[in-house]
Amino acid sequence: MKLKYFCLAITAIVFSLCTACSDFERERIDVEDMNLSGNAVIFEAAPSSDQDQTIQIETDIPWKVTVSQGIEQWLTVTPMEGIGNATLTFHADKNKGPARSAIVTVSAARAELMNVTVKQKAQKKGDKYNLDSFNGLFKSGENDAINPITLVDHEGCEDGKGIRIYTRPGEEHMGNNGDRFKVNTDKMYYSGRYEWRVYIPKLGMNDRTSVAGFIYNDDRHELDFEISSGKAEERAKYGAAEDELLCLISSQANPVVRATTVIKADAWHNIAIDMKLNQEGKYVAEWIIDDKPITSQVMAFGEEIAFRSIFSVENLMGMGDHAATQENYAIFDWFEYIPYDYSKKPIGSSEESEPDGKVVRWDFEDNKAPTDWESVGNATFADGWMTLPMPSCHSVINEDMGTGKVSFEIDVPKIGVGEKYVAGPNITVNNVPGVERSFSMFIWSGSQEDRNAAGALPGQMMVRCYTESLGIFNVPIDPGKHTFALDLRVNADDQYNCTWIIDGEKVKTFQTWYTSAENKFSLQFSTMSNGGGWQGQTECSTNYETKYNYIEYKKYGETGGEEENKPAFEFNEAPAGWNLGDASVSEGCLNIANGQVVKTDISAGKGRYRFELDVPKIPAGEKWFNGINIFATNAEERTFSLYICPGAQAWRESAGAIQGQMLIRCYTESMDPFFLAIDPGKHIFEIELQLNENGYLPIWYMDGDEITRKQTNYTPEEFTFGLEFRSFADGGGWQGDSNCTNTYVGKYTWFDYKP
Repeated sequence: MKLKYFCLAITAIVFSLCTACSDFERERIDVEDMNLSGNAVIFEAAPSSDQDQTIQIETDIPWKVTVSQGIEQWLTVTPMEGIGNATLTFHADKNKGPARSAIVTVSAARAELMNVTVKQKAQKKGDKYNLDSFNGLFKSGENDAINPITLVDHEGCEDGKGIRIYTRPGEEHMGNNGDRFKVNTDKMYYSGRYEWRVYIPKLGMNDRTSVAGFIYNDDRHELDFEISSGKAEERAKYGAAEDELLCLISSQANPVVRATTVIKADAWHNIAIDMKLNQEGKYVAEWIIDDKPITSQVMAFGEEIAFRSIFSVENLMGMGDHAATQENYAIFDWFEYIPYDYSKKPIGSSEESEPDGKVVRWDFEDNKAPTDWESVGNATFADGWMTLPMPSCHSVINEDMGTGKVSFEIDVPKIGVGEKYVAGPNITVNNVPGVERSFSMFIWSGSQEDRNAAGALPGQMMVRCYTESLGIFNVPIDPGKHTFALDLRVNADDQYNCTWIIDGEKVKTFQTWYTSAENKFSLQFSTMSNGGGWQGQTECSTNYETKYNYIEYKKYGETGGEEENKPAFEFNEAPAGWNLGDASVSEGCLNIANGQVVKTDISAGKGRYRFELDVPKIPAGEKWFNGINIFATNAEERTFSLYICPGAQAWRESAGAIQGQMLIRCYTESMDPFFLAIDPGKHIFEIELQLNENGYLPIWYMDGDEITRKQTNYTPEEFTFGLEFRSFADGGGWQGDSNCTNTYVGKYTWFDYKP
């Protein structure tokens, strides 16, 4: 019996040892080798041919790929499985929102899991024209065709609205003086992505008609998409089917580019021109159709050239075999420009504050000619008004206009259609003989064709806004008293741009290539009648009078008195009537640290509120805010605020903030907080409160550029507002992720407001 139990015990020990040996052997199984050439991929927001990226797999065993990217399936990885060494290709769709990320995992039996972090940058804020109005756009090429460019409702448009352009059939509507109808952006852009969404039906077979989206500076700096039925010979060459069109891709010069591809007719297409910069500062142009790159070219120029976006339908001689046989059209849904991080600021890109300057005003109340004008001409003065009589009168105010703003009140007469009469200000070059360069704002009647093109009603007059590089832009207006203004400024390249303003509304802004270094301008007011054909078709039937109640001239860059251009508050001492609390004033700054509040005695309303703040650098995620808050004094949660903060990590990712940057937080209760990444240091911030029929419209600015805006229904009848400087720290989760590790100070060097 004892022997039996002894044998059983030995058997159990041996089995246990064998099992232990088996486990030991299992633990000694070697891990298979698998390596990746990288563990991170970063994409730009918009796709292009060079945006697909690769990572190498080095292994001898089978492997699989999984992608974790949330609901949005924006990332594609190929192949998803394989054996042995391979190349993984990563492709990202265009990002239309905030920054996003994904995790790509490569797994294999008996191998360590390998992860690749994929990030795509946020779509940088650019300009999108929904084409539900002509805001920011101007038409060109209009003739006697009836409404060739119109706003339409169309179910294929993303918002149900678009712009329809058509041309007429027939030889008489061909060529340079035929139907060539275009819509242009007021702004001019530099590097970035230019994209149009357009519907193109079946065009007349071999018709000389082109549907185009292109960017234009001049005839030697023009890049195009031109879509047509094409010549029969070309259609055969490229194998175009009956339901297809030819798309010509081109650069007109520097260098010349020509490529042709085939696209479907009776379909919507996205066409894009992507303008990057290479290391030499030259544009690298890429033409893209429906997110598929077609061709690319390094250009001979860079950001010394800016472009206007244009889309059009035109009867062009080279686009087919014969004149158009039918009415051809296209519907444009939207145009969008998206800059790169390095892109230059667009020309005419923001509602900049009016520059400082010296203001001179002539009221004519004494019924005498101004003695400081260069020449009054034969102008007359009576009853507090100046009149420039027919047939011709020129009153020269100065011969060195430069940058500045001319404002005036005018009593517009009613003139017969087509009669030769124009009156108004003309800013004209006086130092370049034989060259016509000017900016003018004349009232006139215009021909019936001019009136039809501008939509003028019977009895209305028109304002003729003109510079040679723009041509004529007419605005219908009722006879009677109005206030007009011409605002002349220069951009960073010393090139003049002009804004025409009628009754406080900016009706047109246009950038020219005229520089202040090369051109000297005179400012004069003129009446001209019964002269050349540009004034009209028939001589005047009676003696018309145009009267001026006042003229005001603000010469930018010249200062008035010291007090005139001084900010409302410079912090050499505590402002009277303000309650500083625990904040302090020292070394010319208002210093507001963690949790401190400064109450002002300002009754806020319609106006502009500007300040300069030295933005500190604060670790990401810490709960710290500093800025101004315009708040309702008779209600809760009715505010307009602009705060600086490091921001929670989620906010930073949505704004595309990089390490070391801070955030601007723009907020009113009618919107979600809007965040923008900025560098620490001194910046000028502004909240402008406009007032319209719906209520206050707040607009936020930084360093002269608009950040965002949001219409509210807050009205001055319902709410009164005060203004405070405030810092929040270590509060609720809306302030950040973690408490402050230090005391941080926001330093305000000045504050200004203009009710």
